[in-house]
Formats: sequence, C-alpha cells, structure tokens
Amino acid sequence: MRWSPPRGGAGGPDTAWAIARWPLGAFLVAAAVALLFKVSPRRPQPSAAWLALGSTLAVLLWFAFTGVLALYVEATRGFDETYGPLAGVIGLMLWAFVSALALFFGLAVAAQLEAERAGVPDPSVDTPGANRASPGPGK
Repeated sequence: MRWSPPRGGAGGPDTAWAIARWPLGAFLVAAAVALLFKVSPRRPQPSAAWLALGSTLAVLLWFAFTGVLALYVEATRGFDETYGPLAGVIGLMLWAFVSALALFFGLAVAAQLEAERAGVPDPSVDTPGANRASPGPGK
C-alpha cells in the first residue's frame, strides 16, 4: 500500500521536502559552481572562501536572470507568435546567455576580491596601446 499525506493537514515528509528542496538545490548548485570555478582554469585560483562568495553570487544572479527572463517571456504573450516554431530555441539561447553572464559575473567578482586582498588590484597584463601616447588617426 502506498503512503499518502493526510488530507486537509500540513506536515509530513512531502511538506518538508517541498520546503527544503529549494535551499538544498541552491546549495548544491553553488557547490557545483564553486567546484567548476576551482578546477576549470589552468592557473592558481583564489581561496575557497572567495570562490564560495563568487559562486553564491553567480547562483543568485542565475536565479534572478532566469526569473526576469521568465517574466519577460510571460509578459510578452506574443513571444511564440513572433518566433513561431523557433520560440523554444530562441528561449533556450537567451537562457544560456543569461546563465553564462551570471557565471562570468560571479567569477569576476571572486577574482577581483582575491586580487584586492592580495594587493594587486590592477590587471596583470596591460591593454595593448593603453599607455602609449597616440598621435591619433591621420597624423
């Protein structure tokens, strides 16, 4: 016989799981992003605390960007009318773009905070032509 929650009352494992799954999922995604930040580049990484801060920011931005994109698609009822059969592909491409932005911003914040802590706030590589006196075009 299958267990079912009591009718009309709150409680039980289903209610606990319904409440706990979102914070648990956010924690697991933040841990996965921190691990991604730690192992993907081939250079020394900031300490785990900075990576945790950056990955938490990336996950929060990811949730926010995804929510804003969902609101946009919902608010523009003509999204599927505009893009027709490609609406799903366009939506997925927009979601992938905002997801990449969230990851980039999270890692950029972690890297900049670590650089500030280490006392090296400037980029390690100069921008080509940034420090040269340029006579300008046509001179």
